[in-house]
Amino acid sequence: MFRCFHANNLADQAKSKGFDTTIVQSENLYKVQIGAFSKKSNADALASKAKSSGFDTIIIQLVLTKLKQISAILSLFKEQEGPY
Repeated sequence: MFRCFHANNLADQAKSKGFDTTIVQSENLYKVQIGAFSKKSNADALASKAKSSGFDTIIIQLVLTKLKQISAILSLFKEQEGPY
């Protein structure tokens, strides 16, 4: 629950700086997503904006069947405390 709480706090901080956020949970990992794009250049631009606002950001690319989604992610959190 600690990681979920931390992800919610990070999402609130991002919202206060004008970012749209979605918290995505995959197994015991929480992701604060600020965008999903079909073009990497769009994800790069948003990640750069987030970094300028003081957030650590990574880009994750998913290929689902015939759909490619590139997401800008603020941070990753495991549900349980401890090393990743």
